[in-house]
Amino acid sequence: FYEIYAMSSDSLETNDDGDYVKCYSRAPEPLGHQLRNIRTDFPIFVDGEEKVRNEVYASKDLTERYIAHPEVIDYSEEDGEVVFENLDDAEDIKHLLERSGREKSSEIGTQMGYLMADFHRFGAHGDAELDNFLYQDGEIYSIDHEFYSQDPDVSDLYEDIRLIECDARTL
Repeated sequence: FYEIYAMSSDSLETNDDGDYVKCYSRAPEPLGHQLRNIRTDFPIFVDGEEKVRNEVYASKDLTERYIAHPEVIDYSEEDGEVVFENLDDAEDIKHLLERSGREKSSEIGTQMGYLMADFHRFGAHGDAELDNFLYQDGEIYSIDHEFYSQDPDVSDLYEDIRLIECDARTL
């Protein structure tokens, strides 16, 4: 019943300039977020404007903290749209791991561990599935920050780890 608007590499759309475009509409939260945040004051529906603000804020925050991610080129809260720079020939981590050998997988796993440790020093990704990380020229880029939170509580950090672990187990 709910729709997920994700920036994972499977759903990346590009504009005429080749940049990534992510469009949000008023859509229900993913089920995991609904269940984790059950309380009467939590909105089940989060509008596109709030998701755009999270993406833009996360981009600025991640830049200040030297976490690699596609830069926001343009955005419109009113239209619920964010345009990100394109990372030519980037591949999502999940697909890369599916076709990698043990040595390469171990190398990527180590990089992901360091990246998430750096990330968790100041924030939580909010949707840390393996297909929300891109790999290009030996560097891992974080994408899809609509649920990003700065100064998260422990449950947010556990959720990031749980999502990565669930994806890794399916490989």
